[in-house]
Amino acid sequence: MASGDDEVAFIETSLPKSWQAVALSEIATIHRGVTYGKSDASDTELSGLIALLRGHNIQSEINLENLVYVPKSKVASDQLLKAGDIVIAMSSGSADLVGKAAQFNEEHEVSFGAFCGVIRPVSEVIQTYLAFFCRTPFYRNQTQKGGKGIGIQNLSKGDLERLICPLPPLAEQRRIVAKVDEL
Repeated sequence: MASGDDEVAFIETSLPKSWQAVALSEIATIHRGVTYGKSDASDTELSGLIALLRGHNIQSEINLENLVYVPKSKVASDQLLKAGDIVIAMSSGSADLVGKAAQFNEEHEVSFGAFCGVIRPVSEVIQTYLAFFCRTPFYRNQTQKGGKGIGIQNLSKGDLERLICPLPPLAEQRRIVAKVDEL
């Protein structure tokens, strides 16, 4: 494809009639992670600290091993993970890791570091569909095109907000999620 506009036009004309091509910002909010200094971090869970996910914790599922703990005072309310949030690697020395995403489905008080971000669906209804979408080659292609930088690849909040998501009607979203769960 020559440009992002060409890709969007292709997607829009290729989708079933009842589907829409929407910008991610229309169905989710994007949040950047906690910035902290090395002296703020601890490998041990202590009173007044909160667990923090980093890029290596994003696998096919969220891995809660080898966490870092930072003062709760460093964490804004929108940086506390909620069940259904999709945690994404926003910066990495490896272009292959930028855009890697997994859904957070825990009930623990956890945050995420500055090299990560969160896609927070505006509706619980589309959480699972969006989590599956973030595993597709179409999603990965878009995030890898967005990641820029020399040495460290960075995906900006704006890159994610402009990302195109094919959105089926609600009943179709539910059928897709059920089928993927079945498989």
